[in-house]
Amino acid sequence: AVDERSGNSCPDIDGMFMIPIRFWIYRETENDPEMPDDLDLQIMMDRLNFLYQSNGMNVRFFMVCPQYETNSAMTNATDWDSFWNAFGGSNRDADAINVHVVKDYVDAGGVYNSFADLIVVERDVYTDIPAVSTLAHEIGHYFGLDHPHRNWDKGRCKQECVSRTREFEPFSGPVCFKTGKVCEKNGDALCDTPADPKLNESSRMSGCTYVGVVADNYGDSYSPDVANIMSYAPRECRTSFSQGQIGAMAYSMLYLRTIFQIVDVNKNSSYELTRRTNFYFTNPNLYRTVSMRGLPSASVLAKITRMLMVSSSSFWVLSNTACMVAVLPAAMAPRG
Repeated sequence: AVDERSGNSCPDIDGMFMIPIRFWIYRETENDPEMPDDLDLQIMMDRLNFLYQSNGMNVRFFMVCPQYETNSAMTNATDWDSFWNAFGGSNRDADAINVHVVKDYVDAGGVYNSFADLIVVERDVYTDIPAVSTLAHEIGHYFGLDHPHRNWDKGRCKQECVSRTREFEPFSGPVCFKTGKVCEKNGDALCDTPADPKLNESSRMSGCTYVGVVADNYGDSYSPDVANIMSYAPRECRTSFSQGQIGAMAYSMLYLRTIFQIVDVNKNSSYELTRRTNFYFTNPNLYRTVSMRGLPSASVLAKITRMLMVSSSSFWVLSNTACMVAVLPAAMAPRG
């Protein structure tokens, strides 16, 4: 299990792995002036994709028809229980990551709830570029990542120690019923993410520099990765995932989150176009998908050109289903 989570035995994701996100955006009135426009949402998605792709993950997140909900009871989420009671589980897309955008979520900029399997973030996710790291953080939880500071304030049986080579000592200290390296079992169970003393605690950070003087249970001083997206460092500092984190998420995408099916279109001549189908590219230029609202116009086709980084003459629009446009190389367009 440790090898699987660390990525040591995981195959690479070849081609671009497409992951749909359904945004549920809550407003007090239909004329709420704080609602995002298409450019706001595109900038947010560009930043989200940058945070993953710049760290070596060959994925592309795309929007599936954002839903705007006029519901003042859900605009401000005072806590999870109140939000869930108002929400009731009705706003859910079974074939996508569900992200609920509220005006304010008390005591946190975002949360992933494993019981409901959904994410809640605040509106600044589409108004403030650094806030997108919060969305990237919660998606990391969705794909199985823990905080690097998990159990940082617990005893030796749970706390991840600073040393990367220290092993459990069954005949010295507390009996933990664990063997092997501490960093493989405690904390986030990934040895390539440094132990972390929870960076939003008092006197831990000065800007994007760690200034804390905290030691672990063995007396070793922390030296955390303040750029790690799964940390609680200031959101403007968070830009990176470790290779172990990338491997753990890749394993989840390929084997655990089975709603994201994989089809090799070079070996399957017939397939149904749905937004829950992922296309595995032997030839990466064979097939691409993007999110859309309605049938494509000339201006929309220009956006597709920019998003897919291809020239307008190189593709042909195949179909439009559930806000998803499939495009093929122009040479493959049917004649007549």
